[in-house]
Amino acid sequence: MYLQWIPPLGTAGVAHYEATDEPTGITVVVECNHSSSPESWVWYLMNYPVVSWEPADAEGPAGRASSKEAAVDAVTKALPTLKESVHLKKREKEFYESEQ
Repeated sequence: MYLQWIPPLGTAGVAHYEATDEPTGITVVVECNHSSSPESWVWYLMNYPVVSWEPADAEGPAGRASSKEAAVDAVTKALPTLKESVHLKKREKEFYESEQ
């Protein structure tokens, strides 16, 4: 899977990277939030479909990693496939309609 990171991952001195998976429209983020921590890099899927108010369902996949490379690998693996994304978006629509 190819993601075009902004800024490019090789850019020195950068602590925040974003990329959008074009097929699903999901934006992924990798950032260094505590450089002194052993797991200083965090990753998450910014606009992951919300399927319930439970924290695990409302926030989507996220995690910590010891390096930028490990965080990029983890967030890439956490992205849903196009088929999974379509299913999640359908569940999200049903969830919001049931809340009204």
